[in-house]
Amino acid sequence: LVSLDEYHGLFIEISHNPLLMEDGVKTAFDTMSLVDLKEQSWKVMEPVYIEKTKKLVDRFEFERSKFFGSDDVAQVAVAANHNRVDTLLVESGKVIPGKINKENGRIIEKDLENPEVDDVLDDLVELVLRSNGNVVLLPKERMPSTTGVAAIFRY
Repeated sequence: LVSLDEYHGLFIEISHNPLLMEDGVKTAFDTMSLVDLKEQSWKVMEPVYIEKTKKLVDRFEFERSKFFGSDDVAQVAVAANHNRVDTLLVESGKVIPGKINKENGRIIEKDLENPEVDDVLDDLVELVLRSNGNVVLLPKERMPSTTGVAAIFRY
């Protein structure tokens, strides 16, 4: 929320938005440049972002230790194809050439230069979203694996 301090508490009180944060940028938005707005907003959001991603990574590590999580792309593809992925962590910018066979969940490796070839990670994201799973895009340095994917299974 970006508002003058005197309106901040009132707006939070009357708002029904469950995603609205208590903290915010307490100044008039029309007095800020876009760069300033971005910087001030990130100061509020960064600690929340770091904490949420840390909790997700910790949860993944815990679930993986109980065999309810994996960073093996082939295993995650089969699980996603069977609607078993609750949360999928995907490395931003990573591309794995190929596609997922919709019948069995196996990865078909292909050359990315072929126009009919997609990115396996894109296919994984689509499968998880279609089954009402959660997808979180993380930068490489916050990923818990080097494969480009980390999944927490439903069961």
